[in-house]
Amino acid sequence: MAERDYVKEFEAIMDGIEDSVLEASDEEILAEAREAGEDVKVSAERLRSLLLEVVNGFKRERLLIARKERERALAYLEQARASLPTSHDERRTLLQAVLAQHSDVRGRLTAQYRDLTRLSDEDVESCLRHLQALGVLAN
Repeated sequence: MAERDYVKEFEAIMDGIEDSVLEASDEEILAEAREAGEDVKVSAERLRSLLLEVVNGFKRERLLIARKERERALAYLEQARASLPTSHDERRTLLQAVLAQHSDVRGRLTAQYRDLTRLSDEDVESCLRHLQALGVLAN
């Protein structure tokens, strides 16, 4: 005699319940709930609260992941900033050297940035940090 497959039996019962619920009208489901002594408004509110809790939990999890990623990015940028030369002249020289090595990058600069002598010290530093973040400039 073959062994009973309890999992298949359980799945068949669950499929039957699912079909029954899907085929029933809203009025039939409400009537059955009332016959079973359920307060449908309380049950609906309990289900609504449960669903909101699940959605909010998912949002919190996504927010936590985003915060961790932001912290990693900020730490990377801070480390990159620390590896830049300290003087303005050295940073400007470094930017000129990087752009000379990477002519494709220089060609993508806006007209404002093509004349490096007109860049402020802050713009030079910002450009170097962006090049680091993009992987053009090694840390």
